[in-house]
Amino acid sequence: MREPLVVTIQINGQVEDGWEPVLRAFINNFENQNEVGASVCVMHEGETKVDLWAGVVDDDGTPWQEDTMVVFHSATKGGVALAAHLLADRGHLDLDAPVSEIWPEFATRGEWRWCGCISRGAARKVCP
Repeated sequence: MREPLVVTIQINGQVEDGWEPVLRAFINNFENQNEVGASVCVMHEGETKVDLWAGVVDDDGTPWQEDTMVVFHSATKGGVALAAHLLADRGHLDLDAPVSEIWPEFATRGEWRWCGCISRGAARKVCP
């Protein structure tokens, strides 16, 4: 039986006192989630509390740097979902109303014109 491969990852950056759980989660991604390169920055009340980076950027082994640029997708969905649910909870948004009643421009073209898509469905991407 072969010995397990041990890889050492250098974690760079800073973590303010009290924010160590973010560091542990970051390390866990490398140790248990097959992460190869990542960064995280947490700001709270205008101050940087966590700023970490580690691993590699590509298959050539280019080290992840403090200013490594990345592309990420769907980053705003969580915030939009939170805002929509807060509005619904406060009575300002009816999740069962047709999207076209809330957002008239939504139904101005093509197949969306007569769409019966409701807000709840749009949030889950289940519109026809």
